[in-house]
Amino acid sequence: MSRGRVHQRAAEREDRSPTPSPSSSASIPSDTRAIYVEMRERDIYFLETIVKGYDGIAHVRRDWLARNGRRFVRILVPPGLEGEVLRVLERVKRYIPLGEIRTEL
Repeated sequence: MSRGRVHQRAAEREDRSPTPSPSSSASIPSDTRAIYVEMRERDIYFLETIVKGYDGIAHVRRDWLARNGRRFVRILVPPGLEGEVLRVLERVKRYIPLGEIRTEL
C-alpha cells in the first residue's frame, strides 16, 4: 500500500466521530438482579465460561466491587433465575474457591 494511501485512511478514521456507547445502567433492564461473589481475579474467566455454558442464565461482569477490603464480582441475573444461578455457583465451588455469595452489597 502506498504511503499516501495509508495517510488517507488514517485521516478518514480521524474524521469519523466515535459512536457513543450506552451507559452500563441504561442497557441493563430494570428488573435484572445482581449476585455478588467474592473470588480470586485469576478465576473469573473460568466462572464466566461456566456461566456462559448455561445459555442465557446470567452475565458475569468483569468489573470488581471492593467492600471492606474484599473484592466481589457482579453477576447479572434475569428475574426468576436467581435460584438456578446460586445452584450453579455451589457446584462451581468444587473447582474454584469462591468466598461469600451475596444478593446485596
